[in-house]
Amino acid sequence: GPHGAWVVDERAGADPFEGTTRAAWVQEAAHTFFVADEAGGVWRGELGDGRLVRCARGAALPAGEAATSLQWSHSAGALAVGTDQGRVLRYSLGVATGGASSGGGSRWSQRLGPGTDTAGTGGAAEWQLEGQVLLDGAVRAMCLEPEGLSEGLVATAGCTAWFVDVAAAARVPVVCGHAGE
Repeated sequence: GPHGAWVVDERAGADPFEGTTRAAWVQEAAHTFFVADEAGGVWRGELGDGRLVRCARGAALPAGEAATSLQWSHSAGALAVGTDQGRVLRYSLGVATGGASSGGGSRWSQRLGPGTDTAGTGGAAEWQLEGQVLLDGAVRAMCLEPEGLSEGLVATAGCTAWFVDVAAAARVPVVCGHAGE
């Protein structure tokens, strides 16, 4: 196919893990990805021509918390983060002030190497915390509606599946269980 296009086999009986692989391909095709570090930082990267072209520290999580789930909505410019302390946070990408900019309002400044940029120290200020909910254990899985990342389902280590509305700071248990059962 054309340069940068992915060919996905959609035949019946295809590999059951294909959905996960396909989701990764779609995310890479969108040229944006997120990675969390142990220090509570969430990094945003961009791909181009099959390589990393930009990397910046984005959202900073509350002290002592690490990300367990990440979900990005390009159309909303929003990032949802589930943490090991049972928090679901929703950040929006604000407009950067100063520095060079590259689409989507993100700021990229320092060069790491030929054709690779990383953000300066002020990158975290671009992300605005817009809402959060606290649940009964570490977030194990999260699926929020893709357009706004406000409402959806979250499963926790407390053996509970929750319906959450991050914008309204609301939560309702949908399924409750007991550890080990």
